[in-house]
Amino acid sequence: MPESLHALMGPLGGLCLGFCTDYRYKTAMNCFGALMLGAGIYGIHGAVILRVVDTVLGVTFGLIFAALFHRVAAVRFLSRSIEE
Repeated sequence: MPESLHALMGPLGGLCLGFCTDYRYKTAMNCFGALMLGAGIYGIHGAVILRVVDTVLGVTFGLIFAALFHRVAAVRFLSRSIEE
């Protein structure tokens, strides 16, 4: 792609996101659009690293939250059902 069109790739990815009907394609278009917008700010190398780090942090936070929520819910609701 010509360098002059790189700025339009992010919004174009967002537009294509609206036309996708399958979650798999929406995820790909969202990732592509975010990378192209981030590449304008951080460069392509920085945008990819930032995307990977953010994904790992998000998954880690999600797993920790799920484990804590499961533990709290189990203590609160299972102790009630045992008492009854």
